[in-house]
Amino acid sequence: EPDTKIKADFKAFIPETYMWDAAEKLRVYRRLFMARELVEVKETADYLKDAWGPLPEEVKNILFVADLRVIGRKMKLYEAAVEGSRLKLTWDAAAPADMVKKIAAKFKKIVKPMPNRVEVEFASRKEILELI
Repeated sequence: EPDTKIKADFKAFIPETYMWDAAEKLRVYRRLFMARELVEVKETADYLKDAWGPLPEEVKNILFVADLRVIGRKMKLYEAAVEGSRLKLTWDAAAPADMVKKIAAKFKKIVKPMPNRVEVEFASRKEILELI
């Protein structure tokens, strides 16, 4: 299972003002990094809300990045990059034809198709997470 690299044009971290306990913060990061299923990320989000209160934007962003990593592993991606309203999916080798068809059917608009990369425009982060 590849370890998908994630690039994003937004801040994604757990701020000191939200979680002051450095050891706990490290445990949460480790949990998110090790997640293999979207439900594990959701459980971590639920824990954070219960233990630390409403999620600030940076924490929502790190949860989104964790979701992207899970999806990236499932899609066997080398890299997933979010830039504005564009998602770039890159494979080490040629993009799997069945995955490209699924993405094309979902998004309708593929930008700059390449043998090993697909770029799509999206309306919301939720739309990205519905890929799988």
